[in-house]
Amino acid sequence: KGKEKGKGKGKVEKRRDPQDGAAYTFEELSAFYAGKYNKAAIQAYWDTECLSLAAGKGGKAKGKTVEKRVDPEDGVAYTFDELAAFYAKKYDKKGIEAYWASACKPTGRRR
Repeated sequence: KGKEKGKGKGKVEKRRDPQDGAAYTFEELSAFYAGKYNKAAIQAYWDTECLSLAAGKGGKAKGKTVEKRVDPEDGVAYTFDELAAFYAKKYDKKGIEAYWASACKPTGRRR
């Protein structure tokens, strides 16, 4: 079973990475970010930030508006889901929520 649910026979979905504008399959995106992020963070990024090519130009993944905030520990902007996935093994949900609310600063951009 693949991570890309609901796909047609043999068709592999590609999504646009908003960081570099390139189109990737989930496997390609995973390989690209493998040394930088864990699998859960990559999956959350794919699910919430990467733009479906099927949605057409300017289409947003799942049609959501998602806030990003900068994690002061590494200077990277994350959605809450990405941050939660990134720190899931280190902190509990309440600790992550408190960190998001108090330490992480909004980027001023919403997707």
